[in-house]
Amino acid sequence: MKALKQLERLKRMNELIRKGKTGTPDEFASSIGISRRQLYADLDFIKDNGVDINYSKISRTFYYTNEHELEISFQLRVK
Repeated sequence: MKALKQLERLKRMNELIRKGKTGTPDEFASSIGISRRQLYADLDFIKDNGVDINYSKISRTFYYTNEHELEISFQLRVK
């Protein structure tokens, strides 16, 4: 179940980043129920997979800076 929670968190992060509504790093972490340290670990994971993310102090949001964004899909089958 831990993996499912992580996937859901990444999915929510992607949604907020795409919409430009993350808020400050502290607000972003709080809105998804994690620490600021975990937020940056998750952002590093996303960046390690080829998605560039920056933060705008003026807009107070994280945003994608290249043509990529995170796409998350998951399928579970019981046979």
